[in-house]
Amino acid sequence: MKKTYLISLLLLLSTIQVKAQHLYEILWESDGIAYLAVLAITEDDAFFRVNYFINGEENIVSFKADVIHRENHINYFDGFDVKSIKGSSNDNYYADNFYVVSDKSSAYKKYSEPINNIYRYDDENPIIEEDIDIIWKGKKIKYWNKVDQSDITPEYLQQFFKIDEKEYQYFLKNYTPKNDADLPKPKNIAVFATRSSGFNEDIIYKTQKTFPKQWIVEQLKKKFKVTQVSYIDNNWLVVMSYGDYGLYSKQEWHISTTFPEQWIESMWKKNYRITEVNYVNNKWVLIMTKGEKFGKKQAWNKDEKFPVDWVNNKYEQNLKVTNVTYGEGEWLVIMTDKAVGFDEELYEFEYYPKEPMSIQYDKYKMTVRTIAYGDNSWIYVLVKKLSVYKQNNQLCKNLDEVKQFIDNNSTKSITDIVIEY
Repeated sequence: MKKTYLISLLLLLSTIQVKAQHLYEILWESDGIAYLAVLAITEDDAFFRVNYFINGEENIVSFKADVIHRENHINYFDGFDVKSIKGSSNDNYYADNFYVVSDKSSAYKKYSEPINNIYRYDDENPIIEEDIDIIWKGKKIKYWNKVDQSDITPEYLQQFFKIDEKEYQYFLKNYTPKNDADLPKPKNIAVFATRSSGFNEDIIYKTQKTFPKQWIVEQLKKKFKVTQVSYIDNNWLVVMSYGDYGLYSKQEWHISTTFPEQWIESMWKKNYRITEVNYVNNKWVLIMTKGEKFGKKQAWNKDEKFPVDWVNNKYEQNLKVTNVTYGEGEWLVIMTDKAVGFDEELYEFEYYPKEPMSIQYDKYKMTVRTIAYGDNSWIYVLVKKLSVYKQNNQLCKNLDEVKQFIDNNSTKSITDIVIEY
């Protein structure tokens, strides 16, 4: 029962306050269970808190680890001293060990998981390089990301601490998280649902104060895929659809305060394509999916003005607009060579175009592929789809209304959730 990386952000307060520290969030899956951890690293010590669920019960454990540095930027994390913080499933939890390869800037980027927890790494009995292939399975964790201080909210900390713990109080006192009150309040929330002839979509969704990483990992195992991500009324909203119909294979997500150009490039090389993008909660959220029907070519453009000339140029290269969003004062347009639908048309309105969209659907059977709001304008793309026979859209005022709309359209594909500020 090992497999988790949830480390309280700075467990050893007296030590960590006087040493340089690095804070990371780690996510991995094992035996159908998703483990989320926070890790604090000093020069020679590491401290973990891990959160996981078994049969619906939340469990939290803590453990320490010695950091053993090797040549070629290799580090071993030798876990020990497991303590149960919450839950009844921790009796058989053993401290995890980690084998990490870091780059020259000490940013950990590759990781493996040991076969079991019987291996310990110390100066008296170090593991030689030749043993690595025997001891390590090479099973990569989902991600290992540096924690952004703006994410350290009370809700985030409560995933790893009890509110009466000194570590919890330390973070509340010494870190200044982003205040949700600073976010503008939405005027309207436009939600779109499309039903295809002969096909019923199976839709599930999750709302919570922190981004539901563990829930997503568990649903991916059940062949659901992320199709929409938004942030409404201080809650993340993630919509997932059952994707076992030839469209999807693997899926990855990325959340950051800056637009992740390098991450996109690296995922393109692995044959992933952008299938969802949004700018919410002052963050860029990208979903990239690997599948045969997402094409071989994809391009993006980010500009203060909507890039009409660039879009027209890509049209000549047989690319289609698949995603549009607005963030940090710029329009972001994604274009792909394989996109469902034909006779694509792009429109811009200064008001929510409910009536024009209804007329175009009723008269020409053109449906909305993607829609976005920004710079006091609505921009949307219409296409013809032979299989689509019904499309609904609604302007909502709050998260409860959005959830009710999704519930009422549970057999349709939720194609867009757009916030007007």
